[in-house]
Amino acid sequence: MTGVQTCALPISFTSGIAPGELITLFGTGLATSNAIDATFPLTLAGVTVRINGRAAPIYVVSPTQLSVIVPYETTGIADIVVSRNNLNSNRVTLYVNRTAPGVFALAAPALGIPVSSIGLGYAAALHPDFSLVTAQNPARIGETIAVYLTGLGAVTPAVANGAAGPVNPLASATENLDVHLANRAAKITYAGLAPQLRGLYQLNFEVPAGVGAGNQYLEIGGPDTFNSQILLPVGGPRAASQVEDQSPVRTRKGPTGSGSSSGSRER
Repeated sequence: MTGVQTCALPISFTSGIAPGELITLFGTGLATSNAIDATFPLTLAGVTVRINGRAAPIYVVSPTQLSVIVPYETTGIADIVVSRNNLNSNRVTLYVNRTAPGVFALAAPALGIPVSSIGLGYAAALHPDFSLVTAQNPARIGETIAVYLTGLGAVTPAVANGAAGPVNPLASATENLDVHLANRAAKITYAGLAPQLRGLYQLNFEVPAGVGAGNQYLEIGGPDTFNSQILLPVGGPRAASQVEDQSPVRTRKGPTGSGSSSGSRER
């Protein structure tokens, strides 16, 4: 292996990974073919990834890239080894944080960001009516929107590694989080696993008063990391007919888009 990054961060880690996070491993000869499995098996196309000796649920394999979920039991230092048909890779070690928030992103052609790009763009977010938040359909003051991300860490009640987020009860993040939009604090109404989806967290928050119209930076902080490199398009106040709040999305399909975006640094 030559590098590790979150699936919502286009640069290699410098500050650590988090339990439950969807990460990408880079290298050569990692697999003999391309494969994808949305059920997140522990072995895919002859490839197994072990983190501190525990098999990690796998989403994608290819000769140069693997995407896996960090087991919730991972603490301290993460020791990562890829095994392909019983042949082991070199070991990569990383610090394990309590959180490492990384927001997934849609492409943003208006910003010169193509569909295939990762790293910058608009947050993958939904309005209360489940339509995408876009420049043409921006978030509104007072509206509660849902943002999709990874790296929120442990949840309660506990779930199996790679399992879909439960619906009743919801699996809520145990760590304290804070959200700011254009430097204004936002009220969080839910943070935890996205119901009925695998490898994905969801963060619901109310767009705070006083945020100006336009592309605004969304900031998400945890106890040991901070994310501030994703944009959210904002319009004026919500219409009177708009829903006051939004329950966590209960669908197997989240917002569609490519790549991901976020920066993660120590607070």
